Amino acid sequence: MNVHQTALEGAEQTTATSFASLCKPALRQAFIKLDPRTLARSPVMLVVELTAVLTSVLCLLPNEAVSTGVAVQIALWLWFTVLFANFAEALAEGRGKARADSLKTGSQGLEAHLGSCRDKGKIHSLRS
Repeated sequence: MNVHQTALEGAEQTTATSFASLCKPALRQAFIKLDPRTLARSPVMLVVELTAVLTSVLCLLPNEAVSTGVAVQIALWLWFTVLFANFAEALAEGRGKARADSLKTGSQGLEAHLGSCRDKGKIHSLRS
């Protein structure tokens, strides 16, 4: 039981560490991806970002038709949407890169055995 608990705690710590190691760069990338040139490949998010900028500017200008509180709330929701989408994309990219690196390191040193009918059961070893 004690060995099982230790293994579970180690797995939880590894998962937490890997999640933290992915989140910090993804959070930084979420802000870097706010550049309109980067968002140009995603037209919907580009429009949301431009609307967020416009709404933020309109928050500073007094207007009788819309209260400032409503304008601020809409601007915050728009900014949250853009940042969350960028964060999700950056996190997926980070996980993909980590997975590819893991597969590359895991395949080193593997050996395949190839058998052939022509060679009458002779087995050839192939390195990866």
